[in-house]
Amino acid sequence: FFTLLENESKIVVEGAQALSEMINDFNSLAEKRKKVKEIEHRGDEIVHEIYQRLNKTFITPIDHEDISALASRYDEVLDYIYAAANRLYLYDVHPTEVMKQFADLVVQAVTEIDLAFSMMRRMNEDEIEKRCIEIHRLENAADELLNQDFQNRMIERVQTIAGQSPLGIVEGTFNGGSYQLQASNAN
Repeated sequence: FFTLLENESKIVVEGAQALSEMINDFNSLAEKRKKVKEIEHRGDEIVHEIYQRLNKTFITPIDHEDISALASRYDEVLDYIYAAANRLYLYDVHPTEVMKQFADLVVQAVTEIDLAFSMMRRMNEDEIEKRCIEIHRLENAADELLNQDFQNRMIERVQTIAGQSPLGIVEGTFNGGSYQLQASNAN
């Protein structure tokens, strides 16, 4: 089972790298989407093999449920990678700098998970914990990146709707107040 999980992990890394390449070089989208789909399909085949072996094996190196959960969750990661590639292609969304940074974080995170998977066979708990801490750090970095991007997009929308920045609107209250005072003092 360790070999199958490690193989699945390597395929997820390959899928994340392919998505990152697609985002960083936005040419030949149909071919790049097809490549990600082929990678995702290979991942599905490994997951099916894991499930078949689980159904036939009484004693496993770790709990049946844990193996099944690892395979299933990591398959979902690959499904999301393909979904992102597919939407980039279908909607002709031109990647932003934030998307490029996010894709890089995904590659880093799945690489860390791949390293943790390789440590499971040896039951190297200290090394697995280090990888988990790094994965958590990368997840926080991704959350911060998404929050910052959301905030920037909301500010842009408010500026578009209001015709000026929110700070400019607030500044207008000061200007209006000072004009009111000047007008009062002039009378």
